[in-house]
Amino acid sequence: MIDQTMYPTEIEEILANAWPAIINQVIDGWHLRFSDGVTGRANSVWPMQAGNPARLTEKLALVKRFYHGFNHPVQYRICTIPHQLELDTHLAGLGYAQIKPTDVQTVSLSTLLNKLTPNPNYACQLVEGFSPTWFESHCQLEGYTGHVVEARRSILQRIVPRSGYFSILVDGQPIAVGMTVLERGWIGLFSLFTHPDFRRQGVGQTLLHALTQWGKQYGAQGIYLQVMENNQEAQAFYRHLGFETLYRYSYRVDGGG
Repeated sequence: MIDQTMYPTEIEEILANAWPAIINQVIDGWHLRFSDGVTGRANSVWPMQAGNPARLTEKLALVKRFYHGFNHPVQYRICTIPHQLELDTHLAGLGYAQIKPTDVQTVSLSTLLNKLTPNPNYACQLVEGFSPTWFESHCQLEGYTGHVVEARRSILQRIVPRSGYFSILVDGQPIAVGMTVLERGWIGLFSLFTHPDFRRQGVGQTLLHALTQWGKQYGAQGIYLQVMENNQEAQAFYRHLGFETLYRYSYRVDGGG
C-alpha cells in the first residue's frame, strides 16, 4: 500500500522525472533547470540535496550567472524538506520574494475510483507515450502559441517513465485533455483542462476516471497532483474527491532580476 504520510523526497524525485527540463545543470546537489521560461518547475533551482554549506555563497553566485545568461529571473523551488527550509530562510534574508504557494496532494486510487462519477455520454481516448494529436488539442484548448508550444513539446518528449495522454472529443473537436506519468506506484496528474462550455457536466470526472483506471492497470496505488493554494475552486473539487495535502512548495524569486 502507498504510505500517504511518506516523506516528500520521493514524490519530489518523481515530479522532477515527470516534467523534465530542457536544460538541467547540477551544482553540488542543486539542479539548475531551464526550459525557455515555460512553467516554474522547469525553470527553477531544485535543491534536491543540501550540498556543502561552505559553498553556499559560491553556489548562489553560480545560480545567478546561469539564469542571467538566459535573461531569466532567478527562482528556487522550495518545499517542506528541512534543508530546503533552511535555504528558504536564507533566501528570504537576501530579499527573495515568496510566490505561488502550492499544495502537493495525494489520494489512493481505490478511494478516488469510489468517489468519481463519470458521465457515460462522453468517451475518453487514450494514447500511451507522447501524442502529437493530443498535444495539438492541448495547445488549442489552452491557447498556447509561439515559443510556449515548442518548449512544452520539448518537455513532454523528454519524459522517460510510462505516460498516458487522454482526451475527450465532441463532434471531432477536443473538449477536455489530461495526461499522467507513472512511476514507483504513483501516477501524477498534469495538464488537465476542460473547455468552459463543458464544465460541471461530469467531463472532468470522466477524464479522471479514465486516468485512474489506466494507472490501476499498471499497478499504481496512489495518485498525486499540484494545486495552487489560492485556487479555491480546484481545492474544493479535489477535496471532494478525497485528496489531502501531503506537503507544500513555493518559489523564491530574486526581485533584482
